[in-house]
Amino acid sequence: MSVLTFISSLLLLFLFVPSQCTTVEHTGYLIDRYCWLRTIPGVQHAALDTSLDLSRFPETHTTHCLIEIGICYRSGFLVLEKIPDTKSYRVKYLLDDAGNSKAIRALENSPKLAPNLKY
Repeated sequence: MSVLTFISSLLLLFLFVPSQCTTVEHTGYLIDRYCWLRTIPGVQHAALDTSLDLSRFPETHTTHCLIEIGICYRSGFLVLEKIPDTKSYRVKYLLDDAGNSKAIRALENSPKLAPNLKY
């Protein structure tokens, strides 16, 4: 499990559980809204750090982009889910202000500067 999928799983346990509902768990990719909405010729959902399509290759998005690039972390975050029977992903959850704050705290405590992480 990558750092980003672990963080998004952890966040969902705390962010999307109203007090009167049961606990829901979802494992997916945490992506910033700026990169998800960014397009370049021939690529929808173009990651700023790699220019790859995040709807096809969300695992290539880096922690560096999520937390160290101002335009990205200030845009807020969303969590993707895999579309069944395809190689594509779509938005499952859009985080609110409280969720975005928790995502930033979790990312700040992640091993983003570890030498084995790509960025």
